[in-house]
Amino acid sequence: MDYPNSVPSAGLVNGRFVDEDPLAGTPGSLIPASWGNGVTEEILGVIGAANLAATESNNKQLLEAIKKLMSDASKHSGTLSGLLVNASFSITVASLTGTFKADELSVRSAPSGVGYRLQNFSKVINLGTTGAGGMDIGSAPVNGYVALYAIYNSVTGEQNILAVNSTSMIAPGVYGGGKMPNGYDASALISVWATDATGKLKVGAQRGRKIFILLSKAYFGTALINNSPLSIAGIIPPNAYEINGEIVISNSSQTLSYINMVLNADSVGVGQQITSGYLGAGAGLAGNYSMPVLGNQTIYMYCQSTAGAPTFELYIGSYSFN
Repeated sequence: MDYPNSVPSAGLVNGRFVDEDPLAGTPGSLIPASWGNGVTEEILGVIGAANLAATESNNKQLLEAIKKLMSDASKHSGTLSGLLVNASFSITVASLTGTFKADELSVRSAPSGVGYRLQNFSKVINLGTTGAGGMDIGSAPVNGYVALYAIYNSVTGEQNILAVNSTSMIAPGVYGGGKMPNGYDASALISVWATDATGKLKVGAQRGRKIFILLSKAYFGTALINNSPLSIAGIIPPNAYEINGEIVISNSSQTLSYINMVLNADSVGVGQQITSGYLGAGAGLAGNYSMPVLGNQTIYMYCQSTAGAPTFELYIGSYSFN
């Protein structure tokens, strides 16, 4: 948009509008309809881009629209969806409800779509309902997992949570279940949580993208095994890529024995963790481990002993998800 220099009848002086001067006998400039309409359309365009309704009597809408557009632009993250800052979610007693909090998190309209930063996020999830604040469809899974998504309406600024049954699938970073509540157009995966036999959220605590659970037994046995796969699907969700916990080995015989328990992330030996020692009668040894999970909620295990009557135990106390 510019001054109407191409319209001679506008009467511009040095390219600008001037007032009429009766004493000097010089006429004032005229505003051509095309120029007046153009200026109005320019202003209305800004107001419309800010999703405001133009009001003839309100002469402050242009400033209001500019401020809103600047505020909206500041929320665009330009980062991957699911960025979590000081995120927390805790369930102290099995429950259908819980409050997820984060100082800041990021959502996207699609995996490569527009991003937004949401600040001071604090929303309640209720697995007993459907729609915004509940399950996207159906009931919560029994002895399964739910993926929790932060959802956002970029027009109204409304924020909420949506839960999805993710027992048998890896939940994507952006919601793609086709049941997004009306008006919400951006989302991000913020948690993947276990449910119990009644469909309630199990006891646990989340900080960032790591979830701490009650120490859960993944294996207990006495047999010697060699690179055997172990499914831990009953403890960690498909999205888990790392686990932490305890290994316990013991000897219940009178014979001194070298006992070890080895964990690998795959059959080749990636991410190996080991607890081992010479154990006498009734002796035991425990150690902590941290290792990757490379797929299918499965790890590989060696249980070995030179003699005696060994016992091998494996526990999981936390997992990280992506």
